[in-house]
Amino acid sequence: MGRDLVVVNAPNPVAFLYDPFQRASEGRPLPQAIRMLAPGFNTVDLERTGPRQLIVRAVSDSLLDCQRGKRMDFAFFYRYLADVRSPAHPLRAGDRISLPRMQVEVLAVDGRGFPVEAAFESDVPLEDPSLKWLWWDWDMDRYRPLCLPPLAGPYV
Repeated sequence: MGRDLVVVNAPNPVAFLYDPFQRASEGRPLPQAIRMLAPGFNTVDLERTGPRQLIVRAVSDSLLDCQRGKRMDFAFFYRYLADVRSPAHPLRAGDRISLPRMQVEVLAVDGRGFPVEAAFESDVPLEDPSLKWLWWDWDMDRYRPLCLPPLAGPYV
């Protein structure tokens, strides 16, 4: 495939652990890399702040918390089996994570050190054909192509 797959809100992050093996065993093409910006446990807002930067912000609680009372899915079960991020290793605003072709900066955290807002910056413009963008549509129960938000405009 030769492209990076960027998933904004994966409802079952665990699936990305075995999906590449299944695709390879079936002879289907693999992405160069998979970038999951947030688990789909919570509703997120997206804001485009530059040609290569996207901010992901939790609508309520943190990016790692389940949105209570709005929806329930088996994927949420994984969240309660174990913490996604150990309380012994909290994140802090300003923390940076470098990945091949993408950098992440934690912009805000809650009292437990869980990320509330993060900026993702690609090495290429977000519209570059080397990136394939998807988001999980809870109403349709499937991944759909993401229409990137316009520069400096909020997108829900």
